Amino acid sequence: MAPKTFSLKRALSAAFQIRSYSAPTDRTIPAAKQKYVPNTGTYPKGFLVGTSHAGVKASNTSNDDITMIASERLCAAGGVFTKNVFRAAPVQVSRQSLEARGGDGFRGVIVNSGCANAVTGKLGLEHAATMARETDRCFDNAPAEEAPPQTLVMSTGVIGQRIPIDKITTAIPKAHQALGSSHEHWLNAAKAICTTDTFPNWSHELSACHRIPTPSTVYPA
Repeated sequence: MAPKTFSLKRALSAAFQIRSYSAPTDRTIPAAKQKYVPNTGTYPKGFLVGTSHAGVKASNTSNDDITMIASERLCAAGGVFTKNVFRAAPVQVSRQSLEARGGDGFRGVIVNSGCANAVTGKLGLEHAATMARETDRCFDNAPAEEAPPQTLVMSTGVIGQRIPIDKITTAIPKAHQALGSSHEHWLNAAKAICTTDTFPNWSHELSACHRIPTPSTVYPA
């Protein structure tokens, strides 16, 4: 039993260590990876995307790390979430918003890279909610403070550290000002959510129409 006990202790010890990563200081796409990055794309109508620099990770002095994806009008939203007991703050806040709004009346998504805002306790939840509220304020007819946010929140990066919320709230309006729908806008968004990725990547799927469980409603492509 001794070897198994040792292995279990070692696994538990590793599980509670802070997971770090080394983000590339220059996001220039390596020559060997250029072939994987499309020069054009097909993107969803009615949605805009913008990025800005917050410097979430101290070593990131210039690369955009905030991404805003926004619908031109309020829209329906859905989410698929981890079943892990240790859910990060953005997961909890976004799930609560979806449940409170019944999956309807959403404006978009705000994303930061550089810090996952995971295992950060009550303050982490407050920070995730603040990101949603600050994004809501960028648009007309923002919901009242007591109403559920119209923005979903995502974070990716280091686990076990708190996000620099002041830097992020300063960068959110800049991402809003940068909203656009060109291929370059979407490429910048793919770059802005990179952590250990060596090149940006994304995919899309086209269909004639898409029917969701809404009575008598068909959403054309």
